[in-house]
Amino acid sequence: MEGLKDRRPKITGRKRALTFKQEKAFLERVEKGTKSEENINVFHLRDLQAILKKEFSKNLTVPGIWAILRRCHYATLGPPALKHYKANLREQEALKKIPEVITTLNKQFLKQKIEVWLEDEARL
Repeated sequence: MEGLKDRRPKITGRKRALTFKQEKAFLERVEKGTKSEENINVFHLRDLQAILKKEFSKNLTVPGIWAILRRCHYATLGPPALKHYKANLREQEALKKIPEVITTLNKQFLKQKIEVWLEDEARL
């Protein structure tokens, strides 16, 4: 019976690119943020790839780095909010002040009811 046992080591799956210690050190480096000499505000995956190559002597692909970050529950920053090319910032700021204007008008005209109508509601 002893000869029938399989004596090969049980290796399942692919070998990890980073050891647990290296991965922990890499994630701590990511948590610390950017250094002043790096001249960046936010890490991109290419930046993390360069850090891995420089500080850990590991050459991982961008999807490989993303897999590590995703496994550790990191999320991406969404794309920046797009602004319409016809957007008028002055009008937007004026629109934000409307509630203040309404409250001052309510104080001035206590006996009258003030209704605010927007352009698309005037079709009634």
